Amino acid sequence: MKVFLLIFALFFVFLISCEDDSSTGPDVNAAKVSVDSAKAALEDVMNDLLNNEISQPADINFEKPYNLFNQAYKQDPDNPDANFGLAIMNLLMITQSPELAEVFNEWQSLFISDAGFNKSSVAQSLFKTQASDLNLKLSNFVNGLINLPKAAADDLPKISNIQELIESIILPRLDFAATALDKVDDHPDYTFMVSPRMQGKIDADSLEIDLTEIYALESIINVLRAQANMTIAYNLDFWGFDSLQAISAFSKGGSVLKLRNGAAPMQTAKSALLAGIDKLQFGVLFLLSETDPQENDLIKINNDTPGNFGSAASQLFSIKSMLTQPAEYTDDWDNDPDTPDETITVNFSKIFDNPANDLKALIPDYSVLVQPVMAQNQSATFKVYIPLIIWNANSFSEWILPDPTFNGFLPGMTDSEFKRIFGITADDWQKVPQ
Repeated sequence: MKVFLLIFALFFVFLISCEDDSSTGPDVNAAKVSVDSAKAALEDVMNDLLNNEISQPADINFEKPYNLFNQAYKQDPDNPDANFGLAIMNLLMITQSPELAEVFNEWQSLFISDAGFNKSSVAQSLFKTQASDLNLKLSNFVNGLINLPKAAADDLPKISNIQELIESIILPRLDFAATALDKVDDHPDYTFMVSPRMQGKIDADSLEIDLTEIYALESIINVLRAQANMTIAYNLDFWGFDSLQAISAFSKGGSVLKLRNGAAPMQTAKSALLAGIDKLQFGVLFLLSETDPQENDLIKINNDTPGNFGSAASQLFSIKSMLTQPAEYTDDWDNDPDTPDETITVNFSKIFDNPANDLKALIPDYSVLVQPVMAQNQSATFKVYIPLIIWNANSFSEWILPDPTFNGFLPGMTDSEFKRIFGITADDWQKVPQ
């Protein structure tokens, strides 16, 4: 009898708990009220934003509409207006981060200087422009940095600071926006009306956002997610080292150009790119199927639309294919008009599916020395250590690529074929790259 009573009591408690769970379900009506309040709050913010001078993003306060859309989302997580509004607010709230503003100001003060800064020249200094010159030219890169009279070497802002903010602030909001809008596009008849006050114009007509615009926004968000994940994948801190740290960081196995947190960010980047392509294709198909009046649509269909978007769809299919399977490309890879064009097989998916743990491991064995260089800013003279690469090979014949496929990016490639196709010869080789 005691056992029976115990079982009955447990069953009774289970029934009560189930009843309590049902009472915490979505509050559909309350969510609708919160959405209406959120839209009104968003109207106020956007009207002020578009009709007043704003010196910096922090001057805008999106807290009220964000909190109200968030409240609606908690009341009914499946409410499409709550999901759309909270997705938009998460994107806008990125601009409100004081940490991001601080890092942005640090980099702005570094790169906007009296000495000037040419982004393209710094980027090009990493590698020689000729295919036969594969040697990393870190000295040029660092030389470009030390000429900036803004900060001592140990005060230079680190790329890892940006990467950490992308991980902690930007990506979570992008990820939420992508998930929320994915719920919205499950409603084929969904529309969001952009009121005149949201446009900052009292006499304007309301604009309609339907799934065409939502799919387009989803595509943009997923591309941003891909870019963000690729940005955080590898350690890109090229400066701020003392002599021993520079040798350690730039040697094979060292921290520079090494995966920070495994392969996951690159794999996520690929998934996001593919999702972005899919969403854009869905948007094209939805636009072509629209039969409602187009006067108030943000993206309109007209007589030229089918042809233009047909071409775009074809290009998207090609990009998607490039990301999922090997493809052949024919070009003048050695930049020599006297040699015939060569066809190579490229597998872009390997960059994402199985990224190299250490990009430095893909080039022939080398040693690192450091060269101290004195630099000067507006208030002090300081020393910067430039890493210099010296090949361990003593001749071109000993200079062998450890993995001519570059981790599967060039499937089937051999060392001799790589050098022949890209025109790398003994005449070009130097033990100490210049």
